[in-house]
Amino acid sequence: LTILCSSTADLGSRSESAILMRRVLIKKEEPMWDKVSPPVQGTVKQKLLELFSAEENHSLHRKISDVVSDLGIYVLYQQPESWQELLPFMFQCVQSQNPRLMEGSLNMFAQMAPFLMSHLQQHLQTMYTILQGCM
Repeated sequence: LTILCSSTADLGSRSESAILMRRVLIKKEEPMWDKVSPPVQGTVKQKLLELFSAEENHSLHRKISDVVSDLGIYVLYQQPESWQELLPFMFQCVQSQNPRLMEGSLNMFAQMAPFLMSHLQQHLQTMYTILQGCM
């Protein structure tokens, strides 16, 4: 996370950090996510959303989007109330006038929808309205 957040690290290192973070946090048999304390989990979630908002490089932004959506699937599936900021953040991004944030958040919705439909159903009307506005 430190390398990914570093503005002085080269793009290749930051990109590789995003890929490794995704694998280590949730893609292993024993995800590291379950081994870190709740305060650390909260910091990681907050930093990922900040990175998603701030990253300008399209390729790295997509990798951060992938980390956020995979972590969101994992966290919300395990404990639905444990990342309450995620869905409002995604709705805010998709309604922004920033094409990068809109594309990234729509990508996250697309990745998360098959796994979290029960959580998203209560927001279907909002999503429908937002998607109409995007067209």
